[in-house]
Amino acid sequence: MSVTADPAGAGAGDGDRSRGGWSFWNMQRNRGLSAASTSTNWVLSATTKNEGYSIWTSAGGEWRPRPTDAHAPAYYHDLAELYLEAARRLPIADIPYLADCISISGLAVGLADPVTNIVLTTINAFAKRPSYVRPLKPDDALEKISKKTTFVVGARDSRTGLIKFLLCYFRNLTQDQAEKCLDVAGHHLPLAVRLVEVGRWGSESEVVPLLQPDAARTRTALRQAAKCSNTDGLVRLMTWRYPRRLLDPVLDDLRGGKQLTADCIYKICDLLRCSWPPEPTPAPTPGVYRDNSGNVTTITKIRKDVFATTTVSKDLVATTTITSTCPSNGDCARDDGVHLSTELGTEISSGVNSTTAESAPRENPDFLPLLKMSLLDTVHGFYIDALGILPSQALRDRHLLRAVLTAGHCYGPWDPVSNIILNSIWYDAVFPLSDDVANQIGAADILDARSMTRVESCSLDGLVAFVRYTYSISEQEAVVLLCQHRFNLSYMLQGPKKIFFNLASAVLVAKHPQPAAFGDFLNSLTPAKLVRLRSLVSDRGLGYVLSGDTLVRLKKMLTNGITCVAAAAVQSMAPDLPQSALETLSARRETFKSQQDYVRTKLESLLLDYGRNKGHLYRLGIVCGVTTARYHLYSTCYHVNFLASTDVPNDSTRPWALFFAEFWSIVDLRVEESTNVPFCCPVRDSFNAYSIRCIICDRTSCKIAHPSCDENVYFTGGSAQYGFPVHYKWEADLGGMLESDFIYFDRESDDQLAKILSEASCSSSSPKKTRQEFTWSQRNTRARTDAGFGVAPVPF
Repeated sequence: MSVTADPAGAGAGDGDRSRGGWSFWNMQRNRGLSAASTSTNWVLSATTKNEGYSIWTSAGGEWRPRPTDAHAPAYYHDLAELYLEAARRLPIADIPYLADCISISGLAVGLADPVTNIVLTTINAFAKRPSYVRPLKPDDALEKISKKTTFVVGARDSRTGLIKFLLCYFRNLTQDQAEKCLDVAGHHLPLAVRLVEVGRWGSESEVVPLLQPDAARTRTALRQAAKCSNTDGLVRLMTWRYPRRLLDPVLDDLRGGKQLTADCIYKICDLLRCSWPPEPTPAPTPGVYRDNSGNVTTITKIRKDVFATTTVSKDLVATTTITSTCPSNGDCARDDGVHLSTELGTEISSGVNSTTAESAPRENPDFLPLLKMSLLDTVHGFYIDALGILPSQALRDRHLLRAVLTAGHCYGPWDPVSNIILNSIWYDAVFPLSDDVANQIGAADILDARSMTRVESCSLDGLVAFVRYTYSISEQEAVVLLCQHRFNLSYMLQGPKKIFFNLASAVLVAKHPQPAAFGDFLNSLTPAKLVRLRSLVSDRGLGYVLSGDTLVRLKKMLTNGITCVAAAAVQSMAPDLPQSALETLSARRETFKSQQDYVRTKLESLLLDYGRNKGHLYRLGIVCGVTTARYHLYSTCYHVNFLASTDVPNDSTRPWALFFAEFWSIVDLRVEESTNVPFCCPVRDSFNAYSIRCIICDRTSCKIAHPSCDENVYFTGGSAQYGFPVHYKWEADLGGMLESDFIYFDRESDDQLAKILSEASCSSSSPKKTRQEFTWSQRNTRARTDAGFGVAPVPF
């Protein structure tokens, strides 16, 4: 077999992500561990012109060139220069084996600058070297690192790892966009991340701290990036804390940019080998055990990391001990150490300011979907805030939630959250749900989170259209304007007549269910009426929750002046439903009730356990969305967002906080013995809440807020073999009818769904088609993930 190497053939494609496989490079990097087959002759030939290399392989008895990466020449030489600079800093002459380490395990992926990342990953590989390695002559080692061709595979792996990191860190970023940002940033990962954020939101001063080593978002992205190579311990290297007394002696040498000494390399190795903080005591497995002496031991988990062990001897003497798996030594506290990557981080603000001037993503048409999806995440936060302000009893029991999901758009005369509240209350007052339907449904939550995404998408479309009409600008410019001002449109509300005319025009773009009536409502909002309404919707910064009396006053004020003629103009012309359609509708509502009871029972139990640990009692509010996926012997994993507040008797105005919960449908011993135990916790970091990649939640358009800190380890799929889904698949997920359309169906007002139900009942000869039309079950690449939220119910 004849083998030649070329950076253009170093394949950065997804099909060959790792340094290995069936190519020559697998033989090259593992030559010290195994011998090549004697039946195959490997020959390396190279040309000197541009150091060109191309890899050839044989398959099926034919010689075929390996598919080339068309972009390799653009990034290979830049990354090879970084490797040469990292090799210059290493004492190769004193420690020749470092040449093998940098060529095999050096990686430019990390939270520091690319050269420092290569140096750290190389030293980390050297610290884990086997007890015996093949000696390498200093002259051979120096000659090896002097050639760019030595780093062909390292450049490919680094490029792939950097792209994988960005795609994981930014849920809505495409590969082309990630490559453009890396090219502009010079493969400096922190700079590329900051470049995307500045491009999304405009001002450097408004970008919150990114790449926090303790954040689950960062750890998950590093875990995904590490899969592109055989670099072991990348996540640990970049995110572990070390005591200052051990870190200070080596920091100056690492920061200086000068050549490191052999003594410094060994000091860093000692630092990387130490386990800090010390490993906690292994948690015992709860259960009942009997030893050979006849003693019976019962282990019970009291709360997180605390266990009670009761031993009853054969003489019936009982002893109980309380143990904790948390380190008790104060020196082991997490806040007592510092991150190596953070200490080596560089100031990148100037770099961002210089690069964004000519290549800010927000000015590039290719980045328009990214900007809109970023805005959609923010809009979702507005809806969560609005649900926390509106009375929980009115949302669930009196079905104000239907108005939020149907017509609670975020554009209007005020800020987005206030507009959602105003528009929802107006719609519920003018177009209420009939008493018959309300009695059939009972109290209702949001189980299908896609219903939230749909109204949020319509709201954003209307808001973008409003900005376009106001300034006579393009969609790209309108989206950029919203990003720059963070939805602060107060400066635009000057000249009410023109503003309300533009709002009425945006209603059609937003697909409002009652555009004519809503346009008349907006035109009826005089400045004096707005002032009176505003006085009732205020003090939200103090955790304000609308009371039931205030809600009644708002409804009365909003419906004042609405005539019967206006109501008659929007009467439904829906056909009468056949009996089969009514039975289908009733069955879906009954299934929804049983599923809702199951979810709320689980959440109340988890919330009770959380309250015991925190010393408070919590009250469960509204469920804001549920996503599911099946893993572990068909056990279904649930990720849920819900609102909860501290339980105070006779106080319905306590502020609500957003919580995240994970639980499983059946008890799987493999799950219970792992870190994926059922839990719930508040979501405190609003910025990272909707940015974390999760294999459970990313397969549909659902937006579930996840806790950014790794206080609890939830099932993101980062340690599993499942990959993250393809980007921009969520549009098709919102097509057709969703669960809320069936639950809140009212024949007097829902013409479209009534026609669909009637037609579906008439086509009963094709049951398979009807079933597919009604199901909204989530699916993944391995198994159907309906988990009870489609046609087939969960096993309760």
